[in-house]
Parts: sequence; structure tokens; C-alpha cells
Amino acid sequence: MTSLLVHPQRGAGRCAGRALALLLALAACATARGPLDRPEGDAAARGASARALAQAGLDALLLRNDAATAARRIEAAEARDGADPWARLGGALLARRQLDDAGEATELVALVEGAPRHPLATVAARRLADLAGRAPALARKIEEGLARAQPRLEGGTAFRARAARAAALAALGERGRAAQLRAEAGAVTAVALAGPFGGLHGLELDTPFPPEAGPLPASAPQAAGLPPAPTRALAFPDGVVTLEGEPPGADLYYVAAEVTLARGGDYLLAVGGDLSLRAFLDGAPVAERRAYAGFPPLAQLVPLRLSAGTHRLLVKLGRGDAPGQLAVSFARADGAPSDATSAAAAPGTAAPAVKAGPLPPPLPGAPALALGLEREAGPVAAPLAAALGALDLDREAAKALLEGALRAAPRSAALLAFRAEARQDDPTLSERVARARAVADLDQALAADPGDAEARLARAELARQGDRLDDAAALLDALSEAAAARPRALLARARLAEARGLAAQAERFADEARRVGGDCAALELSQALAVRRDALQRQDELATALRACPAGLERLVEHRRRRGDLAGALALADEVVRLAPARIDGRLVRAGLRASRGDPRAAAADLEDLARSWPRAARLEKRRAEYLEAAGDAAGARAARERALLLDGSDLQLRRALALEGGHEPLDELDEDGAAALAAYRAAGGRRATSSVTVLDLGAVEAHPGGAYTERIHTLVEARDERAVDRVGEVAVPEGAELLEARTVKRDGRVLEPEEPLGDKRTLSLTGLEPGDLAEWIWMRTVPPRGAAVPGFSADPFYFRADEPLWRSVYTAAAPRGLGLEVDAHHLPPPPVREEGGREVVRVVREDVPALFPEPGAPALAEHLPFVQAGAGAGREALARAMADGLLEPCRPSLEVRQLAAELAASVPPAERGGEALPRAAYRRVQELILGQGGSFSEPAGAILSRGRGSRTVLLQSLLEALGVRSRLALVRDFGRDPAPYRFPRPDLYGYAVLRLERGGQVTWLDPTTRGTPYGVLPAQLRGAEALVLPGPGEQVEVARTPPDDGSERRRTRLAVTVDAEGGAVLEGSDAYTGFEAAALRASVERLDGQARRQAMEQMLARSFRGAALLDLAVDGEGALEGPVTLRWRAKVERWARLEEGRAVAEQPVFPARLGARFLQRAARETPLLVAGDDRASLELSVTLPAGWQPLPGAQAALETPFGSFRRVEQVSGGRLQRTDQLDLLRGRIAPADYPAFGAFARAVDAAQGEPLVFRRGTPG
Repeated sequence: MTSLLVHPQRGAGRCAGRALALLLALAACATARGPLDRPEGDAAARGASARALAQAGLDALLLRNDAATAARRIEAAEARDGADPWARLGGALLARRQLDDAGEATELVALVEGAPRHPLATVAARRLADLAGRAPALARKIEEGLARAQPRLEGGTAFRARAARAAALAALGERGRAAQLRAEAGAVTAVALAGPFGGLHGLELDTPFPPEAGPLPASAPQAAGLPPAPTRALAFPDGVVTLEGEPPGADLYYVAAEVTLARGGDYLLAVGGDLSLRAFLDGAPVAERRAYAGFPPLAQLVPLRLSAGTHRLLVKLGRGDAPGQLAVSFARADGAPSDATSAAAAPGTAAPAVKAGPLPPPLPGAPALALGLEREAGPVAAPLAAALGALDLDREAAKALLEGALRAAPRSAALLAFRAEARQDDPTLSERVARARAVADLDQALAADPGDAEARLARAELARQGDRLDDAAALLDALSEAAAARPRALLARARLAEARGLAAQAERFADEARRVGGDCAALELSQALAVRRDALQRQDELATALRACPAGLERLVEHRRRRGDLAGALALADEVVRLAPARIDGRLVRAGLRASRGDPRAAAADLEDLARSWPRAARLEKRRAEYLEAAGDAAGARAARERALLLDGSDLQLRRALALEGGHEPLDELDEDGAAALAAYRAAGGRRATSSVTVLDLGAVEAHPGGAYTERIHTLVEARDERAVDRVGEVAVPEGAELLEARTVKRDGRVLEPEEPLGDKRTLSLTGLEPGDLAEWIWMRTVPPRGAAVPGFSADPFYFRADEPLWRSVYTAAAPRGLGLEVDAHHLPPPPVREEGGREVVRVVREDVPALFPEPGAPALAEHLPFVQAGAGAGREALARAMADGLLEPCRPSLEVRQLAAELAASVPPAERGGEALPRAAYRRVQELILGQGGSFSEPAGAILSRGRGSRTVLLQSLLEALGVRSRLALVRDFGRDPAPYRFPRPDLYGYAVLRLERGGQVTWLDPTTRGTPYGVLPAQLRGAEALVLPGPGEQVEVARTPPDDGSERRRTRLAVTVDAEGGAVLEGSDAYTGFEAAALRASVERLDGQARRQAMEQMLARSFRGAALLDLAVDGEGALEGPVTLRWRAKVERWARLEEGRAVAEQPVFPARLGARFLQRAARETPLLVAGDDRASLELSVTLPAGWQPLPGAQAALETPFGSFRRVEQVSGGRLQRTDQLDLLRGRIAPADYPAFGAFARAVDAAQGEPLVFRRGTPG
């Protein structure tokens, strides 16, 4: 060594040679031993660390689908270091793969115990909570294992572990210990509930209501006529606040609690829910969840430093369509038992007002967890682990993580199986597509790893649900012997046998599943089968065993009730109510048991107490009335029913029952006697030269508190001929209405009742109706309220003129005093509102009204018939806001929509993203991806994208939102709708939805409804029209107008006619369409095959050319979305021109507009004529004549009128005639006084187009 240090050159070659040999030897040795994630790496595994072995095992499982090697590596890793979290996670994955729930739980508990501070411990605790409800033994194992680890857990892991333990104990029926654990987690179990205060769960989430001002109000005002909703204290011992007792139709609630912290310090505020919410602590914002804007996690943990003492918790809830659940906990950050206690906030107690401020950041979610774990486990195992912990709380994040992992390992069976689990019930996808994608993933997983028993079981279950029972059996038959003996596999066998009708076999499999693992789902199936075959003793045994399963106590109550053990059932029901005093189902069951035991008064008292918790729940009052009546308290029962009817004014049966107790039907006082009307009609000697006469046409409406109203219709019609008998002899009753009376009044005064009752088709045939008889019917219905978003009511319009004479027409509307009854009168003077008997009443009577016979081309009836509409409350703006709020959730961007947005953004150069390039790219992609002619606006954007059909408008709005492009849905009142102002909301006036974009200071209107409509082009009827721009949160409704028609869209027809000497002709034509017309034509052509296209073209040619034979047809631009479409055709006509002495005459007009046939069916009109859209067309005609023929030019034409214009120009060049016709018919409403002038214009155009073509022939023929 010394010589080398002194003389470095000496011996250097020998030293380098030895080093190279050593390196080569080491390389050879490594190659011989093989990489750890492969079977040939067994020798190398003997000297590897636990972490290296765990990583190799995960790589073998996830990258190479080699479960055997993975099992050896994981087992070796656990033997080296039983506390290595990745080794335990790998063991859990392998156990799960083989349906070994107990083994999986053992591995996950060991992970938490061995690595309590590692992030994977939180993932394990979350999964253990899911496993806890599968079997009692499993729940016990999980609770005991986590209890050992609990003292060493901190932060989110400690909180999740307590949640898992509480779930396990609750499943076991040990509710007291579960409640103690919830208390240790700081669960808020006592709250005050205030509201509802609004009706828009998204648009009003940031609107302040009285509880945000500080003290909690004693009540919340409700719709006109309804009592205020009191603020009430509620107890939820399980820590889950629900809104189950709140009926739909209103929204925006506040939950308030006084939370007392004994020590103070660092806490984790856990906030979870399925709805939109904003949480405040002492007035400061601490958490929020905007479910209407996306798919946020169901739960979040927010670190807070809080002082000791009492703090005001206020949570604002926007329920929307969600069930409405909330859970809040104050867990200690150090993992110690929480020192937080809660009490319902008392109304009027001083509290800080809500103030603006930034939200404290929550603990990082699944994506951040995956990023942190990637340094330890790489780009596949890390996102998988994070996804496992997020699958039930943040499905969108889990999906994204699994997608990313599959990009790194596209053939990973485990990843494919977990993605199938995420997709199977994915609410952002179409149900059929979600199932199909899950099936495809599972098929790929099984192809890569046939031994994956969990994937095989999931695939078999999907096959069974799809009624592919043989496929399901084949999949289960391929399970290994060990996997087939697991409880879940046996349960799958039992369900398959049940589906095949083999009940005995199903019961044997279910019993075996119960014996092997005590599976709760198997117990449920066994119980159902035992009930089906009336095995009473077995039912007793199973019901008792089910008590140690989730919801087992409630099942046992029902079982004992069914078996007649009312005392035992009631004792158990008392326990259920004690554990959940505000839950409606448990209280209803207990009340029913008390009534069944002969104490209906106690049952009524029970529900009276529950009604204090849910004062807006009409069903509680209805049930309480039944018990009071059974107890002999008729007055109390009626009072309860009256309150139920006040809360739910739409219950027609209850309204009728209460009225009939007084000896009358509802609205009797607003009706009239049909016999009196008939007597007056006959006394007047009224005879009309019409098929029928309506002797009495009566409508009566009574509004109720809350916005519901009852409508009664009474009609008496004289049928004067057979046509009238056919028309009025079938009485049609609207859905939901009840027929009070239907009869035939004979000329001699006899009355015939119907022989058959009202059928399922809602029609009834009158008996013995003949010409000269009268048909009389009365029906009644109740219309539910519009909801708190659109307070008030608006009845259907009532018309005072029809296509038959009206002898007496009466309309009466009544409302409680103070409701604000109004009448919107059209084409008649507005009637006064008077007060009668404590009600606001409007009455309109018209007599001897002549018939107005239908006229072709007339606008909607409301434009020219007299009518009134009664109502009160909100108008058009409230309707627009309600529709905007309802459309927020369908337009939420899902993961798939956001992925498409990212793809589109990447396709547009960054410099161009601020202009139109990005929305244009989105518009075109939606047109390409979504086929068909539209769909429901309630279908989510992700589901539309997944199935490639549905509303392009909804998907485009969602996609633009994901791209950051400001766009809003707008409802358009097209030209054909009544333009008159309306007092009350009329959604039928706004029949089209488009998008309004604001980009770069410019406004663009888009309508993707018809596939292929060019960007920025609207259908003709939507141009220059009123539009309601629906607001987003924090915005107001805007009334705008769409751009006017610029006249650029014109149908251009070119026709070249080559005439032969016999008068025959070959026609070569083209029809060019642009803009929306091109899109509409393309959509029509796409639905036709070649033969159907030829038939359609031949029919069109036949209108101008008799005997035309189509030779050729082509469609240019059919596949070019947004481009023009041109029809090109060739045809032959044997006798196009008639030959005469010295001349030839072509008499049939060439593609005439036929304005007279379209619009002039009557010589005079009483109603306006509607020309619904502009009609712009041009014809370029070229006629090539045989030798010796000369065209005779026709007269030039130039018509200019307010209704449109027509121009004709002809040129003669040699033996060729060139003619150009241009017609512009403008949309409009032609008043009866202007109808003659319009008729003159139409006839002039028809006359000009009808002029024959005349040609001089050189030789006689």
C-alpha cells in the first residue's frame, strides 16, 4: 500500500485488472441471483432488507401479476421486520386477493400497531372501518387490535382508528362503548337546527341569513300562510346529524352547537357530509364543501389551535338532492381522548357574527399522500395505497390516482380490479357504462391474473346482476379450493342459487358462510329465506344472531313484532329510540308497537314529541291523527289532520276527507249548479249552428298556505250531433285528479251514470249519450307547491273563448287573506280582487261567447284568446334562479370531463388560449363525441360523456367550466312564443336552452343541440329573441337578446336543364345549405339509408317535374361537422316541355315557394297569421336548348313589401336562358287587418313563379 501511495504508477495496471474482475464477478453473481421481484430472485432475497423485500413483493404483485413471488417476498419481509408498513400493506392486499377478510384485518391491524406514525396507518384504519361490519368475529378482532394501538396514535390516524372501533362496536350492538369512543373523538352529538331559510342550495350558500348575524333566531319564516319553523334542539348520539324529517321543497339550514373545550390546544376539526356546507367557529370560516360545483371529498380534517372554553359552532347546510347528513368532531391532534363536549345552542344567546376570512388549510388529501409515499414505494404502489384510503370518501381523487398508476403499469391486475371497484357504482357515469367499464376492467384483470379471487368474485356478481347466471356459475367454479371456502364466496354461491330459484341450495350455502365466518350478509340472506318458507324457529335463531350485525337491533324489533312478541319488540324499540331519538323510522315503529299493545294515546304522545323535532313533517301529524282517533279523541284527530293539511296542502284525499266530515266537497262554494245553468240556457232559447255548445264552463281555484292549490273543473256540454257525441262522450281526467261526477243528462231530464269506473288510461265513457243530450263532469286535483325557490303559486290559465260557443263561462280564484292574490288578465279587463269571508277572491264571468274556429297558421292560443291566470308571489326571475340552481349539479365537471378539458387545453397553443380557440376546440369536440339529438338536462355531464349521447349543452357547459371559460346557460323565448309580458313564471315560454360565452370582451351564443351547428350560430327562430341568462353563485338574472338574423343563411339552388328536341330534359341540380340549415339537413340525412334518401329526393322532384326519374344523388359535406351541406342530383324528365306549333312550353313551376298554399287557406282572418321564421332562398336556373330553339324572355319582377321581397332577373345568351330568382320571406305576425296586403304579396310571388317558360322552335313539331 505504501508503494502505491508513493509511486502511484507502479502496479496500477494489475490493480485496475483486479477491480474490473471483481466488478464482473459481482455483476455475474447478481445476474445469477436475479432481481427480487422475480422468481429467480429467491437467492438474493435471503440477504435483502425488509423494505426491499416488501417493495419487491409489491412490484411482483402490481407490476408482474406474480402473486406467488409476491407472497414469498412479503412473508420474508414480515419475518425480518413485522413492523414494516409496506410489508403489512402487501400482506393485506394478498389476503384481500384471496377473499381472506380475517387475514386482511390481521395485516392491517399489525400495520397500525407496528407503524402508528406512518401515513399508511391512516389508510389501514380507514379500510378496517369498512371491514368491521362484515362479521361479528371480524368486528371484534378489529376493535381489540386497534384498541391496543390507540394510545400510540396521533392526528388523523387516531381519529380514523376511533371511528373504525366505533363502527365495529356499533355493528356488534355494543352501542354504549361505541358512544364512548365517539366522545373520545370529540363528536358533536347535540345541536340546534334552524331553518329552512331559502330554497337554492347552491346560489344561496353564500347569501347571509339571520343565524349568521350572531344570536340564533327562535324561528325561521316560512312560505306565506305557513307557521314559522321553530329552532329546535336535537340529539344525535351517533354523531350524524340528519335532515330526514325535513320535507323537500326548501333548503338552507343552520346547525349550531356550543362546543366546550376543557383544556384547549391543538385540534383536528373533522367535518363530513354529503351536502354543500360552510362551517364557522366563533364566526370565522373553518371549512366548506361545495357539492354543487364539483365532487369534493365527503370529509376533511382541519388543524386548529383553540383556547379552552366554549366556542360557537355554526354550520350552514345546502342540501339539494342529497339525503342531508353532517358529522362534526373536535379530535385532539395529539391523539388523546378529546376534551370537547357539545350542547345545542339556545336561540337568542349572544354569539359572534359570521365574518369573512380565509379558510384554514385542511390536512392534505389523497393526491398529496400519494406524492409523499412515492418516494418510498414508487409510482405504482404509492397511488394505489392512497386510492385505497380515498375510495369511499373521495372517489374522484381515487379514480385519478388509479388512472395515473395504470399509465405506469397498464396490465396490473390489482390496479384494474380496484379501478373496477371505483367505476362500478360511479355516479358520474351512466349506470350501464359504469357497469360495462367495470366488467371490462375485471376481464382484463382476470386475463392477467386468473388467480385473483376477489376480482373473480366481483365479476361473477356483475354477471349475476345482469342475469347472466351461467357465466356467474362458471366464474365461481374457477375459484381455488381455498378461496371457494371463504364466506364471501359461499355467499355468492347462495345468491346465485337464489337467483336460480334453488332456495334450499341457497340456504345451505348461506349457512356454510355463516359457519365459516359469521358473515352478516349471509345471515341476512338466511333470514330472508327462512321468512319465505315460514320456518319460525329458524327465524328466531337468525334474528337473534343478526343483532351482532349492523342494524341488527332494528331487524330484531321487526322480527319480534311479526312473531307477536309485542312486549319484547317494544323493549327493544325503546333501546333503538334511546340511541337515536330524532330518527323518524325508529320512533314510528315504537309508536306503532304502543298502539298495537292497546295504548294509542301513548303512541300519539310519542309522535307529538317527535313532531317537536320535525315540525314540518306532515306525515307525523297524519299518523298521530290515526292514533288519536283510535284513542277516541275525534277532536284531537281532526286537529292533527288539519295541521297535516296545513303543512302539506297537496294532499287531496285528506282535504276531501276533512271536507266530507262537514258534509261537502272542497270548493263546493265556488261551484255552480249545472241544472240551473241548463235551465237558463234553455229559457234563452239558445240554439247555435255548431256541433256542440258548452252550457257551463267553470273553473275554480283555491290557494293554500305554502303554495299548493286545489282546482275544480265543472263542464256541461250539449252534444248536438254524432261528431260531438264522439268528442265529449269520452271524459279525460288529468293524472292525479279525482273524478267527482260524470253523467249523461238526457233530453227528457233523465240522468245516466257511467257503467264503468275511471280506468287506468284516465278516461271514462259516458253511458247512453246521443245527439241532443248533455255530458256533465266534475273533477278536482291539487297541485303541489313550487317550492321555496319560487314562493307563491300560479294556476293554469283559464280561457274564455273556444272553438265552440260558451253559454256561461265562470272562473273563481280564492286565497287566504294576506297571500297576495293577483290576476294576470290577457285580452280582457283585469278583474278586481275582493275580500269575501276572510278570503281574497277574484271572479270572472262571461256569457254567450261565440265560437272562434281554429285558423291555420295562427299563433298560440294565448296570443289572441281572452284568459286569466291567478297567482301570487314570485315571478320570472325567481323561476330563472331556481332553474339555474337545479342545473348546477348536472353541469359539474367530473374526472373524465376534466381529463377531456386538459387534453383540449394541451391541443391549443398557450398564446391562443385567451381567445376563441379554446371554446371552439371544446365545441367541436363535444359535437364529435356526442351523437343523437340531445337528452335530459338532469343527466350529469360525466354520464353524457361516458355514453356518447345526451345533452350536448350540459356537457359543453361542464367542459367550458373545467377549461375556465366563463359561460352561462340561457333560456330563450323563441319567436313563435307569445311575446306578451306575464306576471307569473311561465317556463313553457322558454323552450330552448343555449350557452352564452364571454371571452376576450366578446359575447358568443352557442347552441350545440343540433349536431353540426357551426360555432356561434343559432337556429333562425332563436335569433333576435329574448333570453334569460341563468346566474351562477353571486350573480343576478340577466335579460338579454340573442343576435339578430343577419340574413347570411340562404338556401341556394342551382339547376341546369338540358332540353332535347322532343321536349325531354336532363336535370342537374344542387341545393346548398349553410349554417344551422346545413346542420339540420345533415342530422336528417344521417338517419336515412341510401334507399330512403332517394325516395325523399324523388318526392321533392315530383313537386316540380312530373315523371322525373332520379339518376344520381350525392351529399357533399355530410361528414364535415359545422360545414355546408350540398345535395347534388341528376334526373331525367321525358316530357319537361310541351311541344306546340312553333314553340315549346314548360308550364310546371321550378321549385316554387307556394306561399298561397302555405299561408292563404282563408280569405279573411280573425286571428293573426304567424310566419315563424325567415325563409330566404335563391334559384339559379340555366336552360340549354336544342339547335334552332330560342328562349322568349319573361317579365322581370321586383316586389318589395314589409313582408318580404321577390326579385327575378333573366338573361338570354344564344340558345341559353339564365334566370335568377331571389325570395326573402320575413318572419312576423300578420295582423288580420294586414292579411289582405300579405295575401297580395304571396299571390304576386306565386304568379311570378308560376309563369311558364316559353321557347320558340325553328321548325314545327
